[in-house]
Amino acid sequence: MWKLGICPSMLKDADALDAASQERRSAVDRRVKEYNAVLEDVCRRDRLCRYDGGSVHGYAFTDELLSHWDWFHPNRKGQQELADLAYRRITAEGPAGR
Repeated sequence: MWKLGICPSMLKDADALDAASQERRSAVDRRVKEYNAVLEDVCRRDRLCRYDGGSVHGYAFTDELLSHWDWFHPNRKGQQELADLAYRRITAEGPAGR
């Protein structure tokens, strides 16, 4: 499965704990945080914009929420958890939902 090249920035050499692998994963995390910072900034200026406050990115998955195909992507239940979380955050009243 790993040889299919799916999400190589995170899944390449999935068991590797060397510095280069850790840095590659950290770079992905930093990029997502950068994207979220842009979303937060845009939503701060546009009253119709909605942002989840980074809650989806920070969600801690359990084994029961991960695909047994790659143990990285959310399965159906995991997708539902993310959708519910995002919906609650973006429809909440006040700044937390913006």
